[in-house]
Amino acid sequence: MSSPIAVPRSALHGARSRRPQGFATALGFNFVAAISYPGTGTPPAPLLPHNRASRTPGDPDLRALLFLSLLALAVWGLVRYLERTRPQDLPWTPLDLAAPLGRATAWKLASLEGDPAWCRRLLTLDGVKFEAVPDRTTAPGCGWQGAVKLTGSEWSPRGPVLTCPMAAAVTVWQRHVVRPAARKHLASNLTRIDHYGTYSCRTVAGSARQSQHATSNAIDIAAIRTVRGEPISVLRDWNGTPERAAFLRDIHDGACRVFGTVLGPDYNRAHRDHLHFDLANWNFCR
Repeated sequence: MSSPIAVPRSALHGARSRRPQGFATALGFNFVAAISYPGTGTPPAPLLPHNRASRTPGDPDLRALLFLSLLALAVWGLVRYLERTRPQDLPWTPLDLAAPLGRATAWKLASLEGDPAWCRRLLTLDGVKFEAVPDRTTAPGCGWQGAVKLTGSEWSPRGPVLTCPMAAAVTVWQRHVVRPAARKHLASNLTRIDHYGTYSCRTVAGSARQSQHATSNAIDIAAIRTVRGEPISVLRDWNGTPERAAFLRDIHDGACRVFGTVLGPDYNRAHRDHLHFDLANWNFCR
């Protein structure tokens, strides 16, 4: 019978100190792997898309995703801010005739054409004096639909008949353009608007195209009167005193933010005595 082999205590001590790591590796991972994956004893590499485990915060894909997320958050925050502070600049917010002019005001006014009932409700909510007018056809391409008669005392002659969107537009122009300009340049308040009419079954001068007047979708403004009584006339004052000329140019330029077409004396001789406004589907300001 052979004698037992003597092992130094220092060697036993070293083995015990190394056992947790070596033993777990030898009998833990490799043992399980040998049972679970017979033949090789090695588990296959994990199937992670795009080697996700190796990604770092500096990965280009992660930086792009982070940038797009921050950009979307910034845009969302800006939209919410504008919805609270400048809804008149956003086309999807409801039109408010009392709100200041915005980037989307003209578009919203023109869009009222598709909903006459809502247009009349807006006029009512804003306190505009008007009467609904029955639809009328006077000739092919001439007449009006969904029109209203403005019955306020500021109009001369009284009761111009306009499409409802056009009536809403002149209301906005009168409130947010004419009245502030009168206070600024004339130190006075608006009392009356003189006009040459709204409806006329005809074509545009010098062309075969139907005029917006043929459907009451236009108005020609001749003069503005203030509490001082004397009219500020387009014919006489367009190139008149500095105050009157500046006033007329302000109400002309301000109209370009409200109507689709604005024509004045600088356009041609036919408009030397009036400002023409309409809601045609283009932006033409002369």
